[in-house]
Amino acid sequence: NGQVQLKQITVSDYISSGETLRIPSSMWVWSDDTSVAALIIDIACTVVNDGKVIGKGGEGGWGFSTGPTAGGPAISVTASGVTITNSSGAYIAGGGGGGGAYLDYSNPSDAHAGGGGGAGGGKGGRGRINQGYWQQGPGGILNASGGDGGNGSGGDGGGAGGAGGGLNGGAGGGGRILPGVGGGTGQGAGGSAGNAAVSPGSEVWRPAGGGGGWGAAGALGGGRFAGGAGGAAITGTSRTLSNSGTIYGAT
Repeated sequence: NGQVQLKQITVSDYISSGETLRIPSSMWVWSDDTSVAALIIDIACTVVNDGKVIGKGGEGGWGFSTGPTAGGPAISVTASGVTITNSSGAYIAGGGGGGGAYLDYSNPSDAHAGGGGGAGGGKGGRGRINQGYWQQGPGGILNASGGDGGNGSGGDGGGAGGAGGGLNGGAGGGGRILPGVGGGTGQGAGGSAGNAAVSPGSEVWRPAGGGGGWGAAGALGGGRFAGGAGGAAITGTSRTLSNSGTIYGAT
């Protein structure tokens, strides 16, 4: 059909039961909603993936009010009699989980830093100080890194998971690059493709946790708040899977 990207598609809109749907090597099939898979297989069929099928990344948490969210699935199977072939060079990747927030328990109503966004375009959490907010890093568009968080201690955006914010900085957003590396280095760093993010250390001022790489969980934030779970690569009813490519997340 000449398109190079399709968002949140259902197989029965393209083929009939018993037929084969092939995703070209140049195509991204993607989701921008953690509750909706990029590809829903709702009829008995064969799906051959030569391209990239990716779930949406979870968002970073911040303080008491908003916890990190889990990444979404790449493929959801709702029918029986389904065969999936992931070809050499192709990807099926669940979204990464959002990173956990840091919270200053000496002043829990105000000071906290946001956890990083998960791979798949999850936004970083907002940082806050003195009743004001620091900018959260936006999630990346297809084949791009996420944006950096605001303030001097903001986390870096990643090609996969975004880095957590510092004491008061906003967190970096998750990217949509495959395979992709995590944002930032050291404590609170985002996860690379298929890897959980780095949990912060134990010093007094702990940063927020980084966002998870493709299909992986976000990191614990500040020793206090857990990260969001990684999204599945394939979920749903029983199916037959043949894989010669790369898969990130549970199948």
